[in-house]
Amino acid sequence: MLRPAGGLADLRPTPSSIIDEGPQRRVRRFLTDDGTEPTGEPVLLVPPLAAPPTCFDLRRGCSLVEHLAAGGHRVYVVDYGAIGFGDRDLGLEHWICDVLPRAIRAVCEDAGEGLERFLTTHDRGHEARVTHLEVKRRRAASAG
Repeated sequence: MLRPAGGLADLRPTPSSIIDEGPQRRVRRFLTDDGTEPTGEPVLLVPPLAAPPTCFDLRRGCSLVEHLAAGGHRVYVVDYGAIGFGDRDLGLEHWICDVLPRAIRAVCEDAGEGLERFLTTHDRGHEARVTHLEVKRRRAASAG
């Protein structure tokens, strides 16, 4: 890929570390290029089921992760990993009731606070489900 100045695009991913892993779930926390962690409000990026998490970190200068981290946010992403033929019986409830709540919990524990915002995809139904999960989590936390 050529840049307008004639060079090649910088395709290095934003540095990250894994904070949680499980079936169909790897949660990463992004770092800055110098290896430091932003201290601002945490944001969890949730890709659609058919897209890799790299959709939020395409290349340097064209990366939502980079943009949010530059703004001081602690940026996290959930990676579903390789989904194969053996996973064909997993229903949507697996993602909504298991994968995403565990990812949310991992981010909240890592950040040391509640997760106020989610950034999902253009899929409004998906966004509604994730928002519903956060509301449900907050109600459970305040009740207990």
